[in-house]
Order: sequence, then C-alpha cells, then structure tokens
Amino acid sequence: MTYFHLTSFLDRTPTQTHSDTIKFIMDVLFPESIICSLAGLENLTTLEAEEEFLQGPVIDISERKQFDRRIKNILKKSGNP
Repeated sequence: MTYFHLTSFLDRTPTQTHSDTIKFIMDVLFPESIICSLAGLENLTTLEAEEEFLQGPVIDISERKQFDRRIKNILKKSGNP
C-alpha cells in the first residue's frame, strides 16, 4: 500500500528530479516516510527519528537465534542444507 501511495505522490509532483521512479521511491521517499512516522509515533524530532532509523532495531541474541532456527527449519523442509 505504501509503494502505491508514494507513487501517486510522485506522479503529482510537478518537478522531474528523478530518472528512475522505483529507485527514487526506495532510496528517498520510503525512508523519509518511515522517519516521519517514527517522529510522530515516538514523539521525536525529525533528527532523532532519523538517527533511530539509521541505527536500526535492537535485536536480542535470543531473537536472532530463534530467527536462525526458523530459517534452518525452512531450508531443511525445502531440501536445502
């Protein structure tokens, strides 16, 4: 849904500063929309939200191990070691 919203926003923009629509959306508009959402939801400044976005999520070691086990099981079931 977000991609289509950003595409329609881009289509309504009068300037043509982008040559590759998908690249522009994924590299510029999508991250900016996430940063603005973080700022609003977490009551942060835009700069604080950007820093949080760039740091990425904090992942506990147990979460990582659980994820690795799930991927291993999926690969095992599909016949890939």
